[in-house]
Amino acid sequence: MQDGPGGKPARGHRMVLCHDEVIGQRYVPNQRARIPFEDGGYLVETNSLGFRSNREFTAARTRRRRILFLGDSYTAGYGVDNDERFAELAGGLLDCEVYNAGVTGTGTDQQVLAYEAYLSDIECDLVVLGVWIENIERIKAEVHVTIDPRSGDRVATAKPFFVLDGRGELRLENSPVPRARRSAEHLDLYGRVEPSGRRHRVRSLVVDVLRSEKLDRLGRRAADNVRHRIQRATGQQVYPDYGDADSRGWQLMEAIIGRLARALDGTPLLIMPIPTGHYFRDSPLRPLYQQRFETLADPDRRIHVADISTPIAALPAPTRAQLTFRTDAHFSRAGHRAVAECVADAIAELDGFARVELDGGHRDENDLRVPARGS
Repeated sequence: MQDGPGGKPARGHRMVLCHDEVIGQRYVPNQRARIPFEDGGYLVETNSLGFRSNREFTAARTRRRRILFLGDSYTAGYGVDNDERFAELAGGLLDCEVYNAGVTGTGTDQQVLAYEAYLSDIECDLVVLGVWIENIERIKAEVHVTIDPRSGDRVATAKPFFVLDGRGELRLENSPVPRARRSAEHLDLYGRVEPSGRRHRVRSLVVDVLRSEKLDRLGRRAADNVRHRIQRATGQQVYPDYGDADSRGWQLMEAIIGRLARALDGTPLLIMPIPTGHYFRDSPLRPLYQQRFETLADPDRRIHVADISTPIAALPAPTRAQLTFRTDAHFSRAGHRAVAECVADAIAELDGFARVELDGGHRDENDLRVPARGS
């Protein structure tokens, strides 16, 4: 695995992805690659379907209960080995077989398409949809803006996307997904043209500085923390579409998740909103998105919603500070361990699931405390 320009390792993970005409991108099948990163990097292993897994996905279930996880880089485990991810750790706490089909850089729309195209014949007892809450922006986008792993340039790559027609039905666009790329120099993260004007030129200058390879990652993290404190003080919500049931983002999210529930045809679905750091770092924001997702719960249709944001935000501040990497917003190894506890607790509340009893069958309430970094 080669580092990016100037020896920068941050783009290495993009070299393990390949074009996919159904969902936009998948992992390169049958690979084993070490990605440079914090604390010595992490190992990416994939199966023949192009998902990060140490095993092949077989259609027939075994005697053990099987859980299929869908999601993006948070579920796929950016920064950690396959067996260090919250999905696999939760499976161990529940004595369940886990198939992790998370794909980095994808939205909820792409994850549903991945299920329909590659995973629908897999027998499972539960499907967990990990919805990183920023996906309410990603599902509105027609492209995915990323960094070319070789040149280091910002490029817009095509992705499939849904639109709602006049009858409120989903219509798939940009399928099959073309390979074409274009410059994203004047686009924001979700392919929108950045506004002009003096105010926006100043903003763009600041953003460019924050994106610069010359700015230390710790400096970018500090800038993110300043922005978060401003949002907390002003009561600003980071993703306003969650505040309006009629917003374009929420209407799409509700329809896309409904499409997945219908495709599951009775297999239980657990919707799990995954918070950004705004909702568990210093002075966490209120997770208003959780209330919105709760409206989708329908036990009669075996649709459930997990809340991992509340228990994570309730952890002591020093513990919360360890949930992400020092130089990246993704969950650290300690973060995956803490999230796994929350996930296992949520799944254990469903019929047919239970946590593995350890040390006499009782677990201390403080088990969510994350060990010190590096342990």
